[in-house]
Amino acid sequence: MRFIVAAPSLQPSISFNRRFKRSIARNILSDSLTVFWGDWLDLRVRLPQVIASGLVSPLIYIAAFGFGLGSALDSVMRPAAGASYLQFILPGMVALSSMTICFGGTTFSICGERLYSKTFEEILLLPVHPIALFLGKMLAGVVRGLMTSGAVIVLALIVTRQWSFVSPLFLLLLVLNCVVFSGLA
Repeated sequence: MRFIVAAPSLQPSISFNRRFKRSIARNILSDSLTVFWGDWLDLRVRLPQVIASGLVSPLIYIAAFGFGLGSALDSVMRPAAGASYLQFILPGMVALSSMTICFGGTTFSICGERLYSKTFEEILLLPVHPIALFLGKMLAGVVRGLMTSGAVIVLALIVTRQWSFVSPLFLLLLVLNCVVFSGLA
């Protein structure tokens, strides 16, 4: 027979450590949502500008490569995937716009606060954990990238009238792409 004897002096410290870790995680989560909310209040005022500026580059690429080069290539050969060259490049256009907007939007948000409005130093002085600040800014970049990518997907569906490239795996990879590039910024 084995008897397990627990030292009574260790039990309260183990319980305290668990509660302390949970409270840190809750504080980081609530602080990161607070930082995100501050960025969201700024973003929702400029929502049409953010989406329109994110559509400029994909529109140029779709016009130049999809309709210009694509029509010439479609008459010569069949693309590896999709019915036309435009359908072949559209997933790449969505991924490119999500990378650009997530990375650039997060970087310019932080640099704009630091250089122009001088509010980033004030944010650093707030009683929030640095990881919460990082997660809040990253979440704002992810939302910005997903909104712009959603607009590019809607534009692609209007242009091609086919849902073939929009799959659950593609959408999951799009979210992962936004998280990675927003986190790198």
